[in-house]
Order: sequence, then C-alpha cells, then structure tokens
Amino acid sequence: MLPPTQNSGAVPQLFGVFLRSIPVSTPLPCDFYIYIDEKPVLFKKTGDSITSSRLKSLYKYRVTKLYIPIDQKMAFRKFMWGALTESRPSCNEEAAGIFRQTGFLLAEALFTSSDPNEAIKKSSLFAKESTRFIGEEGWKSVRKIMTTITHDDYSYNHAVNISALAMELTGKIFGESEQDVLWQAALGGFIHDIGERMVELAILEKKEPLVKQEILKIQQHPVIGAKFLESLPKIPESSKRIVNEHHENFDGTGYPNGLTGEKIDILARIVSLCDVYDSLTSDRPYRQKLSTKEALELMQSMQPGRFDPTLLVVFLRIVKNN
Repeated sequence: MLPPTQNSGAVPQLFGVFLRSIPVSTPLPCDFYIYIDEKPVLFKKTGDSITSSRLKSLYKYRVTKLYIPIDQKMAFRKFMWGALTESRPSCNEEAAGIFRQTGFLLAEALFTSSDPNEAIKKSSLFAKESTRFIGEEGWKSVRKIMTTITHDDYSYNHAVNISALAMELTGKIFGESEQDVLWQAALGGFIHDIGERMVELAILEKKEPLVKQEILKIQQHPVIGAKFLESLPKIPESSKRIVNEHHENFDGTGYPNGLTGEKIDILARIVSLCDVYDSLTSDRPYRQKLSTKEALELMQSMQPGRFDPTLLVVFLRIVKNN
C-alpha cells in the first residue's frame, strides 16, 4: 500500500511537480498532495520533509508527481532556486531533477509574467548555474537533464533543453574553459523564444496547417524578443543576437533578415541546430516526435543550406557518440 497520508480537508487548485526534483530531508515550503484513486490527498504539510525511504516507497508504486497548491507556487519556486544555487550536486537524477524543475518554473515566469524583467535577470543567473552543472560531466549531464522529467508545457521544457544543448555544443567548439561564452550560449538558448509571449497561444498550439497571416505572426517573434531585450543592458550582445537570429538559415533563406553564413552570430547558428533537433524529438500539436536517428537524418536532408555545415558535423558527432 502507499505511504500514509493525512486528512486534507478542502482541496485547493493544484499544480504538478516531479518527484525526482524534490530535495530529500529538507523542510518543504508548501503543502504536497498525492492522488489516490483519482482524488488528491494531503501527503506532506509545510515544514515537513520527505525521506529517501519515503521516496523509494513512492517510486515502488510508480508515483512520479506530487502536487502543490497553485497559490503556493511562488514559495516553491524560491525553494527550488535555493536548491539549485546553494547545492553543489554531481550529475545524478536528483540534481538533474532539481535543475529541470527550477528551469521549468523560471521559463513559465518568463513566458507568463506580466513583468518578465525579473525572470530575465534570474535567467542570466540560471545560465551561470548551467555552466556549473553541466561542467565536467558534459553530455552525460545534458542527457540526464533532458530525460529526467518531461513536462506537459512544450515552451518551458524547450527553453531548458536548448540551454543545455547549446552549452554542450558551444563547449565543443570554443572549449569548456570559456565560461563567459558558455554562459552567453546558455542564456541565449534559454530565452531564445521570449518573443513568443506576444504570439497567440491558439497559433502556437494549432494542429492544422497555419495560414499565411499566422506564419507571418510567428516569424515576427525573433524581432519582438530582440526589441524587448534592447532595454536590458546586462544581457550580453551575443545572447540578444541568438534571440534575433536563431531562425536565420546558413544560405540566407531564413528569417527575419535573410542573413547568410558567418553574418549570422555563431552562437545563433549553434542554437539554431539545437532548436531544430529538440523540436523534432519532442511531441508537437501537429505531429508526434521523431526518434534521435530519424531527427538526425532529417536534419542532414536539409543540407546544404539550412545549417552551418561545420557545426552540424560536430553536433552529429556529439549526439551519435552519446
């Protein structure tokens, strides 16, 4: 049977968080619920903690999520930020879970907050934590982050994936000691789609083919994102160029400015590769995800023209070798 629960009384509106992201033996910042027979039941109260043995018991019964009241989400976000920034985790499942859950909550704020400036500042710090977390473990860390948790919200999940992938590819191109460049790539990857805040959700989630006007709206999101970042001097120029140029194609057929070759910022060329790969290997409203093999074959079929050929060779080698 499942671990004992507590009498919950009235149940608030809930938000799901992944079990692997919750630090063990640490006082919890909010109430946690568990679903039993399709009904939410109070599992842990604010100030309680979850032991390793209790987690193992939940895993045994294939529990993957706990749920917190939506009105306590801000407290949980601060809690996860502390777990990420104050710890020095090695690459293990708990650390990857903490990393992804923190990034997911931050991306949610980035896309939905009425004033995203604070979320952008936090994104810069998150990118710095990314360089520490990925660090020496390289692709092992990236794979752990990308496979530990799958959230329902593509945009938030995508931001975390691109940040991690872009940093790994950048490390192979520039060298892993170039911390400042890695930070710029991680930050640009995390915020690359911020301009989609201004695109209607109905368009982003549409299952049917887009009409011309809808395509034009989506193609404006790099310009919108770059314009939004103009007033933020602490965001590095390369990260801003990632936002503006990640849909440019090497042969000049991309948007918004039809840039060609090395006129496209190299970090934007890196993020472009990562962006396409993660999109192809993720479920989308209009199609099912492809396998890694299928995605790489499709990306190769887009050549010559779509990607920087030198970067594509390095990217293919990284993915195939891991």
